[in-house]
Amino acid sequence: MRKLQKALLRDYIVDVAKHSGKIKSVKIEAVFKNIPIQLVREAGGIKKFVFKGVLPNTSRYSMLEALIEWLIKAGLVIKMPICTRSLFPLQACSEEKRFKLYMFDVGILGCILDLLPKIIFSYDYGSFKGYFAENIVLTELTSHLDKIIYSWSRNSSEIEFLIEHNEEIVPVEVKAGINTKAKSLRIYIEKYSPKNALLFSGRPIISKDKIKTQLPLYLASKFDLIK
Repeated sequence: MRKLQKALLRDYIVDVAKHSGKIKSVKIEAVFKNIPIQLVREAGGIKKFVFKGVLPNTSRYSMLEALIEWLIKAGLVIKMPICTRSLFPLQACSEEKRFKLYMFDVGILGCILDLLPKIIFSYDYGSFKGYFAENIVLTELTSHLDKIIYSWSRNSSEIEFLIEHNEEIVPVEVKAGINTKAKSLRIYIEKYSPKNALLFSGRPIISKDKIKTQLPLYLASKFDLIK
């Protein structure tokens, strides 16, 4: 499988050069390969995509905007705006230059980071675990939702995903392991009083209280709340 993924990566890079030109393709490839690096580098969670250092002498969004948009339109990355408030419409609560970038496929993410099959099968990702769990849930959500998915960040609290659905905003918390203590989700619920909330985790259980529905990670695209 890893050999096939590496072959796919080579083909993606060739196609980028074919459709964007040699000089621009080098910059697009640099942005693409920088995304997994940022996912791993950000201790304690992905705060936002950092522009500085992606390309030499690059520190502003305007220098990378066209390259990022190229990757988005090609379907190779997923852009997720970050909101500091959770009010309708979420688009008005986000800023153009504050967003996260995720890979379109978690297998390709593992390939770029060269994760060994032993690590994957033993679920021993170490510090990578949280990023992979978020990327898995996001790709599952985007695979069956025709809408932009947002994130929420306020002070030290962060909710991985916000989804607009039937005139309500549904917060989605993701936990890679079996520890389902969700301090940020509790803070969000106290502040915004949502009717529904989702928590995906590594625990193979399904439970529901008055507001929160808890589901295993593998059910990220198999629930009724937002279908």
